[in-house]
Amino acid sequence: MNKFLHSINWFRGIAIIFVVLTHMPPSNMTSNYYIYWHEFVQNGTAFFIFIAGYLYWHLIDRFDYRKYLNSKIKNVIIPYLLILTTTLAIIYVLSLFCVNSKNDYYIVDFEVPFQEYGFIWHYIKGGALNFPLWFIPMISVFFLFSNVIKGIGNNKYFYSFLIVFLLITFTTKRGEWAPHQFIHYLGVWLFGMCCKKNEHYIYKNAVTISVITFIPSLIFVHFKVHYGSFFINFSEVQKIFSILFFLSFFMMLESKNVKIKVLDVLAKYSFGVFFIHYYFLLASTILLKELLGLDRIILYISTLLLSIFGSLFICFLIKTYLPKYSRTLLGI
Repeated sequence: MNKFLHSINWFRGIAIIFVVLTHMPPSNMTSNYYIYWHEFVQNGTAFFIFIAGYLYWHLIDRFDYRKYLNSKIKNVIIPYLLILTTTLAIIYVLSLFCVNSKNDYYIVDFEVPFQEYGFIWHYIKGGALNFPLWFIPMISVFFLFSNVIKGIGNNKYFYSFLIVFLLITFTTKRGEWAPHQFIHYLGVWLFGMCCKKNEHYIYKNAVTISVITFIPSLIFVHFKVHYGSFFINFSEVQKIFSILFFLSFFMMLESKNVKIKVLDVLAKYSFGVFFIHYYFLLASTILLKELLGLDRIILYISTLLLSIFGSLFICFLIKTYLPKYSRTLLGI
């Protein structure tokens, strides 16, 4: 029986905080502290893809392609369809009263479903209405190719594949559509598998690894701030060092039998928070900025807290009062 990985569970808790921070509304703060912080917390997606790859290989002995896909359809695809369909339905009702967004991001054309902004196009695109949902079409490609990925993991040239796809990750941008995003992030997924394969080494050297990876994770933030991403995607390079830092740091704590209940709770509801936090970000911005007039750091912190705790509260209610349907509704 596979042991419960507390370190990965805590990492999942940190990852969802980074995801929410990634999607925070633009701020008018201009200090260098904020600029560096903003770049440091961007691309929380890489954490989740790494964790998915790590757990995929952790459970590889029990892997059955058909069961794996059925599980992902139930716990990932169906919640995605429910959330997006509800959003589309609300927009459709509003359109009947001639209420539609002037922002192209929220336009839905119900007359030409497969063309740009058509309602079927939105399901394929994912993130055009609820921005974070771009992740689901992309991760679905990983699910579909999970058997192929298993073959790569068992191949004697696994580390050659890892190097090639990490180089692709480091030299490309994410792209707009799922197949491109899959290729871009495959190196991160394989890196998760690599770390699982070398789990004992990381546990044994957790202190050393956490120390030597922390500084590079900050250095590459500096590179991104000052040099952007012209040939090398510094954001992805930075995230690999951050991954190693958080993974080894939490493994060090796990080896000392430390308990981090806050991160356990965040990890438990992480997928639910992922699905609905964007709506809380939008609502919090309207409430705090437009109605209460908050600004800068107070607005930033208040929006973050309201979005996380609001999402957690909804997840808790659904898990408590609709436990049989919680996975179908929010994947929790």
